Amino acid sequence: MYYRLLCGDILPKTIKRVLYLDPDILVLNSLEELW
Repeated sequence: MYYRLLCGDILPKTIKRVLYLDPDILVLNSLEELW
């Protein structure tokens, strides 16, 4: 439930960005333009 708060500690330091989407988000288009 609170993994998003811990992702900075869990994920490797080489990762530059993380996109967290809540379960109630409906993605209709590509998320590619966010990158």
